[in-house]
Amino acid sequence: MAARLNKLHQDSVRAKIQGSQLVNRLQNHALGKCDMESTQVQAAKILLDKLVSNAPAEVNIGGQADNPVNHTVAVAPMLTPEQWAATFGPK
Repeated sequence: MAARLNKLHQDSVRAKIQGSQLVNRLQNHALGKCDMESTQVQAAKILLDKLVSNAPAEVNIGGQADNPVNHTVAVAPMLTPEQWAATFGPK
């Protein structure tokens, strides 16, 4: 088998897949489809915070050398449970 040309790309893809698996698991827990211990939920939150904090704020997604196309990602601040309920809870 040929050697990998870009080892960092492989690690980046692996981290994205693991992050999406964490999100899926937390969504299933929130919807009552699976049970998670409070320590598991906290560990998933810590890992997702680490993944999001390591994400670049701006990514070049193509374009030409003299005219690149950039996509900016804005991450919303963390809300307390009370702020979340006031913003997104039932009216």
